Amino acid sequence: PLSLQVPSFVPKFARMQMDNGGGGNAGLVVPPPPSTSGFRADAKEFVPRVVPRTHGGTTYYHQANRIGQQAYDAVAGRGLGAPLDQRGANIVVNTDGTFSYQPPAPPAPHTGKFRPRLAATNTKIAQFISPALQMEFRSRHLAKKAKPETLYPELPQAIKHMFDIVPLEVGSVKPPSGYQQSVYKATSARDGQHYVMRRVHAFCPINANALAPAESWMRLQAAHVVQLRECFPTWAFRDDSLILVYDYHPFSVTLKERHFGRGGGAGGCGGGGVTMVDAMTDAKLRSIAADPTADGVVPEELMWQYVVQLTAALKSIHSSGLAARSIDVSKVIVMGKCKLLLSACGVMDLVMPDHQQIQQQQTEDMIALGRLVLVLATGNQHAGRRDLVARSISMVAAHYSQDMKDLIMCLLGPAPRKTVADVMTMIGARFYHHIQALQSGVDLLENEAARELENGRLFRLLCKLNTIVERPEHNMDTRWAETGDLLLIKLFRDYVFHQVTESGKPWMDMAHIVSCMNKLKAGVSEEIDLLCRDEDTVVRVSYKGLRRSIDAAFAELSRAMASARGGAATRGHARRGGFGGAG
Repeated sequence: PLSLQVPSFVPKFARMQMDNGGGGNAGLVVPPPPSTSGFRADAKEFVPRVVPRTHGGTTYYHQANRIGQQAYDAVAGRGLGAPLDQRGANIVVNTDGTFSYQPPAPPAPHTGKFRPRLAATNTKIAQFISPALQMEFRSRHLAKKAKPETLYPELPQAIKHMFDIVPLEVGSVKPPSGYQQSVYKATSARDGQHYVMRRVHAFCPINANALAPAESWMRLQAAHVVQLRECFPTWAFRDDSLILVYDYHPFSVTLKERHFGRGGGAGGCGGGGVTMVDAMTDAKLRSIAADPTADGVVPEELMWQYVVQLTAALKSIHSSGLAARSIDVSKVIVMGKCKLLLSACGVMDLVMPDHQQIQQQQTEDMIALGRLVLVLATGNQHAGRRDLVARSISMVAAHYSQDMKDLIMCLLGPAPRKTVADVMTMIGARFYHHIQALQSGVDLLENEAARELENGRLFRLLCKLNTIVERPEHNMDTRWAETGDLLLIKLFRDYVFHQVTESGKPWMDMAHIVSCMNKLKAGVSEEIDLLCRDEDTVVRVSYKGLRRSIDAAFAELSRAMASARGGAATRGHARRGGFGGAG
């Protein structure tokens, strides 16, 4: 086989600077580019008129007759993101003229300790998104695509623009509002998105003004509050019902389901559950813990993460002049590992309007937060009762730090009006631990997204490659005979995907496939030997040449498709004209 010494590629503007004696490359001799048989020998090379500009130590070149000051400002940073008025304008950056293939970057070092152990040895995990994250995303997708079952034939087919109604919580017990509530998932015909419909049974607003509080909740946008989108009365369930439409967070559970199970039980601090006695009836208030990872005890670190997120939600609500009035283990949902969101916000304002001052309602929110923390800390849903608060706090003191006890006592104590700012001072440095945990999670997700970016790029290249090779409609077309460039493309396909061992057995190597496709995409000058299927001919070709051949073949296919569409449109127009004339 013939081996050629291909010179390093040097951009035209770099050679211009060398000819002008710029930098330390004055003595560098740049050979002319090798001749290519596909180009005319008498063709003149196009040399654009360029104007150099220097910013921050870097020289930028642009065509003086096509790009104005706005483009330079966009590159230099003063107008970053500003659109260019002139289309087709090219901006080139002065470099050293060296372009080399770089493999996909490995995971960032600071995300290594957060990756699964198998990622170091399993090539599938190293190349693709982690299996745990895949399962989480697929579960959410399946939850969105859930269809209504035949078990609920009484459900309406549609309510206004909402259809595909699927029950999530049906026949729930009456909350403190006194009205039974049910939760459904539905799809909107307006945008195709999935939403949650919370139905308040047997409730009809007196007039349109009774729904005015919902407008304030619709304007509220907070990271830890489920967004309210719409509110309207309906007769679709054959009774007067009020429907509140919220954003849908699939595959989420309430704090009650996560830490107490669906049976509504309570875990205990000592492992195996804590037994409490009703002071009035001597009835045992005990049930089994539902959090197997903590043996019935919520870790204190997780407790502080809950406190930080709940106070963040209350901060957004109170700053908007509203009160949550829904701080309860059955109304706080958990998304993913430990992201909390307040749900059912605005229901109490519509069903049971409170004419107290908003400051008093916000104080009740802080007291409800204290009860919720006490319930989670003791593992018993009845821990917030007044006759059990003292015993519950003593249990908290035995299993948690003094700061946690002080926080609960501050929220539940008879002190003056408490605000979120008072709680923030008690959280202290734990807030920074929460920020660090969030940033670590963001880094991990960015690393996973970067890996999928590489996979998407390779997928597009694979699609282009497979649309060219072995097209049955071109079997009799001499232009598409598997010779020349098309033969090289087919042999490259065999080289990448049809590897065999010395004994002729199939051999599959994901690293080999990914490496070859990355080099093909980059168009590197590295050469490979392609063996024909007769095993008598070896062709040496570079990735750069293969990339050029694939692009040319795909461009020809695109032109053929465009002409076919144009011909079909012309024939259709002629047929329509003929019918029109006949009429």
